[in-house]
Amino acid sequence: MSRDLLVDDAVNLLLARGFAPSVERRGRHQKIRWIDQGRRQILVVSRSSSDWRARLNSRATLRRILRNGEGA
Repeated sequence: MSRDLLVDDAVNLLLARGFAPSVERRGRHQKIRWIDQGRRQILVVSRSSSDWRARLNSRATLRRILRNGEGA
């Protein structure tokens, strides 16, 4: 799996919802940041996924943040 596939999925989902995400690619994790209603949000994604579920878990976490009002 491509390292950037996890980030690309998250960024595309945020762009589709009208956010302007930024990606920080330092260290062992990548951080995707965006602002929603004046609140800073962050999603941390591993640079090297450990298994095939990493993409699904990352996508589920982001959707949960957006759905539960943490990012809405």
